[in-house]
Amino acid sequence: MASIAINGVASFEANQRFSDIENESRAMLLQPIEDFEDIPLLSLKTAVENLEDIVSKLVQYAAVAKERCIAPDNGLNRDESVSIQLYTMIWRPHFQSLHVQLNNALRAEDRTKLVPYHTYLKLLLTALSKLKSLKTTAWRGIKADLTSQYPIGKVFVWRSFSSCTESLELLQSNKFLGKTGVRTLFRIECETGKAIHGHSYYKNVSEILLLPGTQFQVLNHTNPE
Repeated sequence: MASIAINGVASFEANQRFSDIENESRAMLLQPIEDFEDIPLLSLKTAVENLEDIVSKLVQYAAVAKERCIAPDNGLNRDESVSIQLYTMIWRPHFQSLHVQLNNALRAEDRTKLVPYHTYLKLLLTALSKLKSLKTTAWRGIKADLTSQYPIGKVFVWRSFSSCTESLELLQSNKFLGKTGVRTLFRIECETGKAIHGHSYYKNVSEILLLPGTQFQVLNHTNPE
């Protein structure tokens, strides 16, 4: 379980992956994916082809990601590294991005919505399993006041992948949340975060990725002036 402290300074636009919080249910786990361990580990090409009819432009984005991936780190092969990079890429419009649609499927009560993603998810989780789990402080945030939804002592699960950053300075920059206005910052003390910056499309955001089904407990709130 990760512990979480919420800095509630409480607008409303999600800032891509790092602010994709409001759609989380905060409930406990859904039914697990049946027989996930039996899903074969297939190539990126096959995983992408299985999603062509669901995620538009996926083949094109995968080609770009593969071209950018020359010599992956951390013992990952090229397909594994590209699966992470593809997850971090942003489509135009944003709601068509792979990470948006995958996370929507992970949160859905109807588990059949996740079935088309199984081969890609298997590849992505295999890649992430090769990265060391980090014990670190990670940050997420949103331009909205969510403190009432996360009372002290609350234990909850985020069902989807959760993108965080190790850099509070980055999160409070004008490109992200800024330092003024209504905001909620999540300070997360995690033990199983995956540092994906070596495989991300965006190398300079110090991204920590938390896996689906990570459990948290709210420790405290602060409300600085």
